[in-house]
Amino acid sequence: EAVRSRQEEVPLSASAGRISGEYLYLYPPGIPLLLPGERISEDLLESIRDLQASGFELEGPEDYSLEKLFVVKCISPGPR
Repeated sequence: EAVRSRQEEVPLSASAGRISGEYLYLYPPGIPLLLPGERISEDLLESIRDLQASGFELEGPEDYSLEKLFVVKCISPGPR
């Protein structure tokens, strides 16, 4: 459902608490770190920064630099 939902691109650093619209894999060996529909945690963001700093390749998102990530667009409730 998250893959087909309306999405917006946000800075990775501001994505904690949002719902991912993209896949993120540690490659090799192809271990998924993030799947569409998963809530992005601050712990995951810290792990991503650590993996990048250690030279690991992270693949899957449209922005391979991982500066931005597509997340499910928040829909604000209308007036009551």
